[in-house]
Amino acid sequence: MSRYTDETLEQVTSINIIDYAINTGHDVSRQNSQFRLKEYGGLLINGEGNKWNRFSDDSKEAGGGIIQFVMYMEQLAFRDAVNKLMEYKNIYQEPSQDALQLIKAARDAESAIQSFILPPRAENYKRMYAYLIKTRKIDKAIVDYYVRHHKIYEDNHHNVVFCAGDENGVIRSASRRGTYDLPGKEAFKGLVKYSDKRYPFSFEGKSDRLLVFEAPIDMMSFQTLLKESKQQRPHVKDSFIALNGIANEGFCYYLKNHPHIKCICFCLDNDEAGINSTANLINLIDEEYLGQYKIDIKIPTHKDWNMDLKVYREASYKECDAHEMEM
Repeated sequence: MSRYTDETLEQVTSINIIDYAINTGHDVSRQNSQFRLKEYGGLLINGEGNKWNRFSDDSKEAGGGIIQFVMYMEQLAFRDAVNKLMEYKNIYQEPSQDALQLIKAARDAESAIQSFILPPRAENYKRMYAYLIKTRKIDKAIVDYYVRHHKIYEDNHHNVVFCAGDENGVIRSASRRGTYDLPGKEAFKGLVKYSDKRYPFSFEGKSDRLLVFEAPIDMMSFQTLLKESKQQRPHVKDSFIALNGIANEGFCYYLKNHPHIKCICFCLDNDEAGINSTANLINLIDEEYLGQYKIDIKIPTHKDWNMDLKVYREASYKECDAHEMEM
């Protein structure tokens, strides 16, 4: 059986995966600087269209270049896949305009990530500490932890900045939250410009359990409640992420980079938006990761976990006052 020449293999491997997928009838959608195929959950193609991986499949065949893509998607042997790609190359000499436009959009998204800059820091963090501890009732040791690990700080406009890092510890995303809560007025909050939404605010635990929250303050409030309940360091054992609203992108990317996670506990708000979002995330898991995770749900008694914490603190204060009066 004759071998393929180096020139033939070079021509075949130069075929763009995005272009091939479009021309063979797949529904390709861009997700930031990567691409998905609608009908194949967990399959991602890089922005240049020369590499792919299906993270929901642990087999060694679920990733590689264009040849491995055709072998996997069409269940072909190596030689059959190369022959099919040679035929394809004879028909499609250059990538289509649709593929080129998608690739350009992915490159632009990647360039935007490179432009991400954190807001300047305040001279001190007094206002942030007062807001998180006195107003939000979060435990000081928990606030100290996130400050010490460079995950939160106060910017020069006195907002709390919640930072999210990549696999190498480089900050890629950040959200801001104002420290003034005025009755009837929505507090300032939002993502820092050019934040990479793939990276949520997180705490890395040691177990295979992940707890998912809408916002960093809810997450820190829940950790405070766990600490107050005097359980055996549960806030250290499990992993936590906050999605800054509802961002499926950050949730999916976290799962991709943390394959040891086996149990997911959704701890979203107790309102219509939170309940609907929990249902949507569970449907997402069913579609893309069927059977891979054990699912649990925790619902706050009040609207969110910070409200639960405030009510808990208030009850504790009243209990202390009553005890002092008895004495």
